[in-house]
Amino acid sequence: MITNKLEPAKEKYITIQTVAKRLNCTKQYVYILIREGKLQAVKIGKRALRIAESSFDRFIASNLVNPADYFAPAVSKPAMTDPRPAITTVRSTWMSSKKKNS
Repeated sequence: MITNKLEPAKEKYITIQTVAKRLNCTKQYVYILIREGKLQAVKIGKRALRIAESSFDRFIASNLVNPADYFAPAVSKPAMTDPRPAITTVRSTWMSSKKKNS
């Protein structure tokens, strides 16, 4: 016997505000992530959106940073040499000389 029962959604959904709090960002940035396809949203009603927890988890997993790559030691650059010739400064001593009143 085949039953045609709908299973309740096993997925948990979170609000835009909750995602923003978890990412420590603005709600507008969460909407940008949805628009760019980085987060998948479900429309509930006329205007309300929810994000599937699995979508949020995939987003976090895909943006993990490898510390070895991110905090790699800086590559030393060769010292820059000044192509201009050295300039010597000539100072006059006319102001430093003391005039003697005779």
